[in-house]
Amino acid sequence: MTGGVVFTPDLLERPAHSGIDVVTTLRHFAIVTYPVEPDALKQHLHPRFVPDCVETASGRTVGLVSVVPFFDVDFCAATFPSPRLRSARRTTGHTFTIPNLAVVLYGSSVHASVLGL
Repeated sequence: MTGGVVFTPDLLERPAHSGIDVVTTLRHFAIVTYPVEPDALKQHLHPRFVPDCVETASGRTVGLVSVVPFFDVDFCAATFPSPRLRSARRTTGHTFTIPNLAVVLYGSSVHASVLGL
């Protein structure tokens, strides 16, 4: 591979927290992506958005919907005192669209087993 990303120290350093930033440690993170018929996907998008489609190995044109399940280990506000949400199972769903390569978030569900105060 030529022209790849070079991980220099400035790219690996976290920026300073500000405003409403949050911090968390994620465990069991996965991205699961499903091929979806573009017309079926359009029914769930605002008319100004068009699914960003790809061609499969068999020549079929599909849109993509991704589901991202993960555990938040210690979700909390980064810049001011706040409760820490522990062991929260979360799942988000999203798809990529054109124009402007927008990401449409379908929703996020949180299943908190313990709220540490």
